Amino acid sequence: MWLDLLHPADHTTVLNALAEMKASAGHFEQEFRLRAADGSYRWILSRGQVVSASRRGAASRAVGTHTDLTERKTLEFQLQDAYDEQRAIFNAASVGIVLVRAQTIERCNSRLEEIFAYAPGEFNGRSARSWFADDASFASAVNTVFSPRCGTTSIHETQLVKKDGSLFWARLHGQVLDPGAPDRGRS
Repeated sequence: MWLDLLHPADHTTVLNALAEMKASAGHFEQEFRLRAADGSYRWILSRGQVVSASRRGAASRAVGTHTDLTERKTLEFQLQDAYDEQRAIFNAASVGIVLVRAQTIERCNSRLEEIFAYAPGEFNGRSARSWFADDASFASAVNTVFSPRCGTTSIHETQLVKKDGSLFWARLHGQVLDPGAPDRGRS
């Protein structure tokens, strides 16, 4: 039986889901690993449906399918690994890094929060205007660093404002993430 081929880490979860389906005469959908003939494990999407039940409502007959998801799961794990690596680099950088979309801060690293003396997460959702002493300084940055018309990379030196109102000089480097869709953001 296929249940004998379950990966040990998935065994309890799958058996519990099957028991729930049998008790409720309902539907079953789980992703888990099954041992293949060569001894390796393949990722499977299992779907089942009770097609007949006893008078008490317990399942007496079910049908189901198994779909091999190994390739997709491998890609998901690789994508997660790449994301984790990118996040580690982002957070370990010795310079402030920010993603700005439509002049709104989507996320930034902890170094940028330290530079501006903001608490973790406090920048998220704020207007990038809050960095600038006045509207003219902000407009100048919008026309250089925040403007997709500037090409792939732009640099702008200006005074910025910390949370406590003190000014400091900074060199901003901006890059469009996708020149074909400049509204996706700048870093």
